[in-house]
Amino acid sequence: WTGRIAWKRPRDSDHSYSTPLLIEHYDVPQIVSVGGRGVASYDPVTGQELWWCRHDGYSVVPRPVYGNALVYICTGYNTPMLMAIDPSGSQDVTDTHVIWKAEKGVPFNPSPILVDSLLFLIGDTGVLSCYDALAGELLWQKRLRGRFSASPLLADGRLFLTSDEGVTYVVQPGEQFELVGQCELDGLVQASPAVSGRSLLVRTETHLYRIEDNAGALAPQQEGSTDWPQFRGPKGQGDAGNPGLPTSWNEETNVVWKAEIPGKGWSSPVAMGDR
Repeated sequence: WTGRIAWKRPRDSDHSYSTPLLIEHYDVPQIVSVGGRGVASYDPVTGQELWWCRHDGYSVVPRPVYGNALVYICTGYNTPMLMAIDPSGSQDVTDTHVIWKAEKGVPFNPSPILVDSLLFLIGDTGVLSCYDALAGELLWQKRLRGRFSASPLLADGRLFLTSDEGVTYVVQPGEQFELVGQCELDGLVQASPAVSGRSLLVRTETHLYRIEDNAGALAPQQEGSTDWPQFRGPKGQGDAGNPGLPTSWNEETNVVWKAEIPGKGWSSPVAMGDR
């Protein structure tokens, strides 16, 4: 590692805060980067722009997700839109490869999460939406209490959605809403959670929590990565596999430790090995 710049490409777009996503579409790697007024795909090796798609948003925060051979993006402020794009095109694909669009329940900050053919969005004001990821049909909406900044997590086949108020809703993904559990910690939570082995890492504005099922040591080994090396996990899409996370916790239950963080912050944790 030399720190040498491998490539650098100018972007004709407004400001954005969305983290790019590395995907592999039919064995072809691409970096999908959502900017203001447009989203573009790049060759990871050369930086060549492969395709781009225009939109009307700016200050984009949500990270894109990929599945079903489609890229799903949110377009940011002022009126966020959800777009499903076929990433197999070239050059300007705005009029040719946008498969569907939607406006209901689209967040400004939390990233979407994909569970097979269902796409879930948690809005900043607490409305959870479920879309048919292939057709773009809105299947249902459910209002949860609180505001939301953190992106949802998929673990053990369940969705974990943490509100700013520190309440985590555990939801069974499906074509109908099903609440599995509701957990609560003290303090403001705006950082997306991370997973390390069997543990959930939750950062409030002042503390970092390690949460684990007290019976976890007796449970059989589950599948899933032990590392969480980046925002939204190993593949950047919020999928933790099957680590065996608890579905209930509070300040006294299933908290392995709680460490004070100097100063306030909302950056999501990462985990590598035992660090």
